[in-house]
Amino acid sequence: AQRAVSAEGNTLAELRAKAEALQALQAKLLTNDKLQPWLEKHGMQALQPLWQKIQVQGGWETALEAVLRERLAALTVSQLDMLKGFSTDSPPIKLSFMHVHETTAASAAPSGFKALADMVSASDTGLKGVMADWLSGYFVADSLADALGRRETLGTGQCLVAKDGHVVSRHSVSFYAQDSEQSGLLAREQEIKNLQKNERAQALISEEAKSALGRAESSYNQAQQQLVQVRQQATEAQNRVHDMQVDVLRLTQAAEQAIARSTQIEGDLAEVDTALAALQEQRAMAEARFEALDMQLADTQERHAQLDEQVMQAQRQVDTAREQLRTLERQLQEATYAQRSMGARREELTRNIAMASEQLKSIDEESTRAVEELGRLSDAAAKGGLEDALARKLERETSLGLKRSDYDDLTNKLRASDERRLQLERALDPLRARITDLQLKEQAATLGVQQYAQQLEEAQADLAVVSQSIVEGNVRLTGMQSEIDRLHRDIAALGAVNLAALEELTASRERKAFLDAQTSDLNEAINTLEDAIHKIDGETRALLGSTFEAVNVHFGKMFSGGEKALTAIALVFAIFQLNPAPFCLLDEVDAPLDDANTERYAKLVSSMSKSTQFLFISHNKIAMEMAKQLIGVTMQEQGVSRIVAVDMESAVGMADA
Repeated sequence: AQRAVSAEGNTLAELRAKAEALQALQAKLLTNDKLQPWLEKHGMQALQPLWQKIQVQGGWETALEAVLRERLAALTVSQLDMLKGFSTDSPPIKLSFMHVHETTAASAAPSGFKALADMVSASDTGLKGVMADWLSGYFVADSLADALGRRETLGTGQCLVAKDGHVVSRHSVSFYAQDSEQSGLLAREQEIKNLQKNERAQALISEEAKSALGRAESSYNQAQQQLVQVRQQATEAQNRVHDMQVDVLRLTQAAEQAIARSTQIEGDLAEVDTALAALQEQRAMAEARFEALDMQLADTQERHAQLDEQVMQAQRQVDTAREQLRTLERQLQEATYAQRSMGARREELTRNIAMASEQLKSIDEESTRAVEELGRLSDAAAKGGLEDALARKLERETSLGLKRSDYDDLTNKLRASDERRLQLERALDPLRARITDLQLKEQAATLGVQQYAQQLEEAQADLAVVSQSIVEGNVRLTGMQSEIDRLHRDIAALGAVNLAALEELTASRERKAFLDAQTSDLNEAINTLEDAIHKIDGETRALLGSTFEAVNVHFGKMFSGGEKALTAIALVFAIFQLNPAPFCLLDEVDAPLDDANTERYAKLVSSMSKSTQFLFISHNKIAMEMAKQLIGVTMQEQGVSRIVAVDMESAVGMADA
């Protein structure tokens, strides 16, 4: 039922897709890029063309298009005199207008002829008059040969029109061909109507298939509920059997005890006659009870066996239902995969159609410009201009090659300069850090000197005495000055502070953000690809598993044991049935088989020939017997081969005769 729902749904989708495609084509033809602005300018964009107002008998659409041509798209106006103003502003393409008035009687058709106007019907009586006027003198013929055979009977101004659009008059034959994209409007409109009818019918069929699927699922659920009830009944029966077995065991033990007691009191039989009689009576009652319980046990065991059989049968039904469910789920997966593939293919075709339409439009525009340019230029001027253009083209191509070479050189130099700059900047980093450290130390020393000078001033120290104490204390001022000078030289060698460091830091941060974004995009692309790979792997595994299961089922049906060659043939045919071809070529496949296995091979090929045509090469008579047509190759002369064909049915008929 699920397969039927899927098949009917696919058929409905195909009908809808085809109808939508034809409707889109018709809608596109209605909105002509050149004519639509002109119609909107004159307020005629809402008018319907003639072909939307008439109905044509099936098969005569092409004939009507061949006679009416652009008049099929004629527009209705209230008065034809209002078209006088269009002499200076005529339509950009061929366009006809009509005035619908009282019905005009059609001219009488000659004997044996049927008017083309009779193949056209319209709800508006005025349109019938227009059709009678435009189709006057045109009669229908089933074929071109029929029209040519009857052309001598035509009168002046009369023509015969075949279904394929060819027009025959008494003195001429005009062959019809589709010369524009407007051709086939009526046939497409009729096909759209038929598709819409089929779509509605198919929708009903699809709904019925869904209802059947619902009923099947309901039956399946009921079967599962019945299975649960049967299992519960089986469990209750087993419990009752167990209880009865316990009762039997207890009574058996009681009987054994009574027998033992009877053996013990046999020695004192005379003294205990009364007791013995009572015991014998109890024994008889116990034996009767035992026999009754034994019969009940037998009935219970028989009932238990019947319940076990019912449980086994229900289990087999459940296994069958589960197998069918797995098969349906696998088919659903295959249908889902095929639907996605068809959806992807449909999107690709849609893109290709759109691209082709754009290319066609650009080619038409280029062709129009070329024709206009050709009209303006003479042959000599065109040749001269072409030579100049070719020369300029070669010159500009040469210049472009040099520019590209220079551009590549500059690009390489710029890349090398960037790399050198980065290396220098990396080398300057420790020097800049050192400069900063020395500058901080210099500022600290300056502050120290100022603090010491202030302290000396606050202490009202005598600088001469301090200087003398320094001298007497053997303080190495020369060494300190040289160290100070060296530090100054190092500071001077480091150069000025890089004031553009913040800008470079900002640029580096922006470059890092850009690289981080690219890294994120790459990681996202990697994850997307990995997900796609996992998805493809899963679908491939599922498809491979379903294909293997299908081949295994076919192989299980075909295998009949025997030689290894027959086993290989069964496997090849099982794979062949998975995706059969219209014909199959077998080259001496039966060569290693004995007679028994050759007969099996012949039966297998005969059964498969119902859907596939087999062409096989064989030297075995048993294999030849299953052929409907024999073609032999013989060499009566050295190096010369001849073909000998035998029709088996004809040969059998000759043998019977």
